[in-house]
Amino acid sequence: MVLVGCRSFAVVISAVFAFLATKTAPTLRPILQRPRPDGSEAWVKFLPLMVNAETGMRGYLLTQRDEFLQPYATASQDLPTAMAQARALAEAATKPNSRLEKLRHLNQLQLLVNQQMADLAIQQQSIEMPKTFK
Repeated sequence: MVLVGCRSFAVVISAVFAFLATKTAPTLRPILQRPRPDGSEAWVKFLPLMVNAETGMRGYLLTQRDEFLQPYATASQDLPTAMAQARALAEAATKPNSRLEKLRHLNQLQLLVNQQMADLAIQQQSIEMPKTFK
């Protein structure tokens, strides 16, 4: 009975975190869909990584099957590289105003990506926590 209550509580907590994460997505999406500075691939990498991380975590929360965590793990590993490439592009802009604008947007993007990835990590932990009570 207590174990069922703990699992139910974990599912409810995960649902709350998933809801909060979807509130961040509309803020993040317009930044990611802005025109890319020279068509570089670095700017294109963010959206698929974030979408795959969220989708994988959703699958894990529903099934508790570890293979659904792979897209989240891939995003966790690849996002710093994508961010570094995008930052290098922004810093290479020739016009000072353009460079500052790109860096400002990139800093905002970094905050949102960090927040979203932290939310996904909390969701994963909320599912795994009841396993320690067995």
